[in-house]
Amino acid sequence: MGAQFIRQTTARKGSPYFDTTRKRWNRRAGSKALSESILTAKLFQRDLEGRRGVMNMVSA
Repeated sequence: MGAQFIRQTTARKGSPYFDTTRKRWNRRAGSKALSESILTAKLFQRDLEGRRGVMNMVSA
C-alpha cells in the first residue's frame, strides 16, 4: 500500500522523478526515492512497535 501511495503522489507532471521531455519516469531517481521511503516506513514502524513494547511493560 505504501509504495503504491508514493507512486501516485510523485507521479505528477511537475515531479522531479517524471521526465517531461520523454513523458516517462526517470527510473533511477524514482526507484531511489521509492526505496528510501520504504526504508523510512519500515524504520518508523519498528520504532512504533518498540515503543508499544515499552508501554506494555510500563502498564503491566
